[in-house]
Amino acid sequence: PPVKFVNKQPNKNISAYENESATLCAVVSQERANVRWLKDGHLLNADNIHISSDGANHNLTINPLKLTNAGVYVCDVNTDEMSFTVIVKEMKATFSRPLENIRGLKGSVLTLRCELNKPKGDV
Repeated sequence: PPVKFVNKQPNKNISAYENESATLCAVVSQERANVRWLKDGHLLNADNIHISSDGANHNLTINPLKLTNAGVYVCDVNTDEMSFTVIVKEMKATFSRPLENIRGLKGSVLTLRCELNKPKGDV
């Protein structure tokens, strides 16, 4: 019999914040099925993508999530496919070090410093 996904759901949405992780899970009807993961029609090959399987269970974990990881992912077994929509929400920039009051003499140079929890945050 042809291989099918046994946990297939229409419009499977996965939503998480950047720098978190997301795992997509697909379960096939036969343990030795040849499974491929694709994003936007291309095989996945990135440092933060981890593909694993245990019997009929096939997982794709994205860790850490980047904004560019958003999109449609497809798990494919030639005779069936299952799609997931990954939504990556931007992490809010927060101060990772408390702000401090600084005093200085008139005309002197002061250095003001703030540290955020993510690079390239708007301050």
